[in-house]
Amino acid sequence: MMNTASASLQFSDIRQYRQSLLPFWIKFIGWCFIVFGILTAVASFASLLQGGDIHIAVFGFFYDGSPYAFVPISLVVLVCLNGVCAYSLLFSKNWAIDASLYVAYITLIVTVIGKLNFEINYLHFEFLLILPYLYTLHKIKRSWVRPDYS
Repeated sequence: MMNTASASLQFSDIRQYRQSLLPFWIKFIGWCFIVFGILTAVASFASLLQGGDIHIAVFGFFYDGSPYAFVPISLVVLVCLNGVCAYSLLFSKNWAIDASLYVAYITLIVTVIGKLNFEINYLHFEFLLILPYLYTLHKIKRSWVRPDYS
């Protein structure tokens, strides 16, 4: 059996190791998604309380209208999920890679649908980040799940 000191040290080692797997740009964008997720949740809740229209432009979708419709609720949930996944990566949760991959693929699909439905003439910033993000997550997945301290 492990004592608590060695278990704590092992947890600290795993967390530091996982942190070292993440490139700076994912850490930076992760903090941005955490902030955007919180701000989106607060703004959406405020819009619901005020009873006014909601204006959303994210992942290729542009929406103006009732905050009770399917599109704004889905987009707010997706932004918040991206924030939760960013938190899980930055704080080295065991489930971070799998959750982040699922949400990134959903975000990619939503971005492509939004691009096809609304603005086909320019490339969205989100789209440019999702592909290298997915590549990086797949690249570090095995090391994240089974740390190798060599």
